[in-house]
Amino acid sequence: MGLRSRPGLSTTGLMLIAVGALNCSAVSGDSMFLIDGLAADPLLQTGGNARVRRIFKAGLEALRYDHPPRPPGLRLRNPFVPAGPSTSPPKELGSRMMRAERFLNRGQWDRALLEIEGALEDYPDNSYLLRRAAVLAALAGKYVAADGYFRRYYAIDPYNVVYLTGWADVLIRLSRFEEAWRLITRALAEDATYLPARFDYTLLRILREELQDIEAEWEELPPEMIPELSRLIRSQRDKIEPLVGKGVFRLLADVTLGAGTLGQAEEIGRRVREALEFLRKADWRRAEKALSDLHRFGLRSYKPEVRRSFCLFQMGEPRKAAAVLARLCRRYPQDGSLWYNLGFILAKMGRYAQAELVFRKAVELSPDNDDARFGLSCTLAGQNKMEESFQILNRLAQSRPERMNAWLSGDAPYLKAIRADPRFAELKQRIAEAAERKRLALPGGG
Repeated sequence: MGLRSRPGLSTTGLMLIAVGALNCSAVSGDSMFLIDGLAADPLLQTGGNARVRRIFKAGLEALRYDHPPRPPGLRLRNPFVPAGPSTSPPKELGSRMMRAERFLNRGQWDRALLEIEGALEDYPDNSYLLRRAAVLAALAGKYVAADGYFRRYYAIDPYNVVYLTGWADVLIRLSRFEEAWRLITRALAEDATYLPARFDYTLLRILREELQDIEAEWEELPPEMIPELSRLIRSQRDKIEPLVGKGVFRLLADVTLGAGTLGQAEEIGRRVREALEFLRKADWRRAEKALSDLHRFGLRSYKPEVRRSFCLFQMGEPRKAAAVLARLCRRYPQDGSLWYNLGFILAKMGRYAQAELVFRKAVELSPDNDDARFGLSCTLAGQNKMEESFQILNRLAQSRPERMNAWLSGDAPYLKAIRADPRFAELKQRIAEAAERKRLALPGGG
């Protein structure tokens, strides 16, 4: 049930819900995110650190294959048709790219921008060049020029979430907040998980005084994204705080990272990265200690505490793990994954009656969660309520036949009780028939 294989955890029967890292756009080091390899934090000068600022490494060849994905039926102008007869020697474009990379690596944004602008004279509709011109202009503090380049790029590619957010960042610098709002809402419609867009959206909601439930979406921020958020707060502060005022920016940090965290963002990011590294190494004891230490910072997200319960369980302390999850269930009763994980631990402890109630709550909150339904059937079997247990199992055999064999394997008492029941042979037959029907329904399955 639910969890990708991790060291020390069985992949059969009941399992804790997945806690793997999300695929987010953060990069290592001091930068915030990459735009075609250009480190921006976001769109603010990074103090001359050239470690990850190589955007033209592929040279001219990269231009020829720079075609962002398009929705079906959308036709674009050929970006390699010059505006008119070229005034540059044939090798000039490649030379400009090399010079731009050299200036970029030195943190000379203006000079890099001049080279890109020269190339744009011959290729005014080239998306590769327009993207770089927009970012370099923003890095150089030329926000009006950046707005123009983002606008031109938008005419070519109106779906790129990174650039919609980058453009909104520029408009925020220009105090054009309503225009920024329209771009950010569009970006989030494309990808609601993109952290810089969520951060800007929260800032703009504060400016619009739309504060109802503004903290809720940050309460479930995965630990993997907390270091990125802490970097965002630190990198944005010098540029945004003078525009919106210290009180507004402090409120932004309070809402997103946690009350009173503005001056501790760097330390919080470091501590979370340390905890994640211990988790990656399956060093449960040190991970639990690091996650426990985070409690004193008052983080908005409760997900680090969920990870701590996972560590406690792996350390052989299920009672403590259940206590952490029970406390979270009381505070965040609408999160079905909390109830599921609590039910899992109670079932493993043999507290089937309590686990039954908890799994029923998880199913109520997440009707499509088949893992929770299977957990409920297990706890019913553990109490010898076999009739209802097999009713659930028979339904799961139809909807999830591909998972049933793995779910039903293992040595837990409730699984042994299910396999010992006379109805188990019929259940196995149902699983096999449903799996075959699904196979035949696949393209080429017949």
